Amino acid sequence: MHNAKNKQQGAALLMALLIVAVVAIIASAALSEEHFIINRSISLNEDAQMQAAAYSARIWAEEQLRQSEYKQQWPLTMNTFRVNGTAVNAILVDLQGRFNVNNMASGDSSGSFQQLLEAINAKIHPPLARDLGRAVSAWFLPLSNPASLDSVYAQMNPPYRSGHQMMVSISELRLVSGFDEKHYQVIAPYLAALPDNHTPINVNTASIPVLMSAVSGMSQLAAQEIVQQRSIKPFTSISDFKQFPIVKNLSIEAPLTVQSTYFLLTTRISLGGQALCLETLLQRESSHDSVVIKPLWQVRSLG
Repeated sequence: MHNAKNKQQGAALLMALLIVAVVAIIASAALSEEHFIINRSISLNEDAQMQAAAYSARIWAEEQLRQSEYKQQWPLTMNTFRVNGTAVNAILVDLQGRFNVNNMASGDSSGSFQQLLEAINAKIHPPLARDLGRAVSAWFLPLSNPASLDSVYAQMNPPYRSGHQMMVSISELRLVSGFDEKHYQVIAPYLAALPDNHTPINVNTASIPVLMSAVSGMSQLAAQEIVQQRSIKPFTSISDFKQFPIVKNLSIEAPLTVQSTYFLLTTRISLGGQALCLETLLQRESSHDSVVIKPLWQVRSLG
């Protein structure tokens, strides 16, 4: 009798423990789901805040590009501001103040590129600069062209081919024969890879080495004088630039302009423990009295 009663009590206890265990599992799952939903909501909210901050930087950049560039000192900087815990800052760079490597795809800028290499780094002597320039020019050649360096790249590990088209990013230079990481890091700040192979250099925003590459025979001292002059009074036409005393007796090696079309907007956003960097290529087109600004591509990265 007692044994049967004990067995019934034992079974009831096991059933109660089983019910408690099931309830605990269900409660734990519910809490986990609730925790996931809360975190997801927070994440979506933070992402929305960061997107809004990025958009505000875009609006700032577009407003800057609608103003007269002759009155601006490049690059343009948007100081850090904070809204609801989100910090954002931005910098706008005139990419036509740099040398467009894709101009070499048209075959008429290799000399300027060699001069740029020599102006940037005195250790790059003319023979090396010439070889590097030829290698970059060969990168753009059609697949059927025998001057292509595909046979060289086929021996690499792993093997690859030349681009046979315009570069999307200047980081492709790392793949070009003769370019090591040291050369790349030195020259990269002076280069751009624009979606046009006939892009003129803006004489009002070009750096000293880029100016020296555009005007054959220009010394560093002369380029410094141009930079000083334009900070006081920017050139309003290429005719004005060509008539500048230290320029008019020199040979222009590259297409020039005083108004740019392509700009790089770099936006950095931080919120809580998250940090986001956006790089946006902007194109400005002017038609009569209107100015149209549109993004061509955007790269997102963390940090």
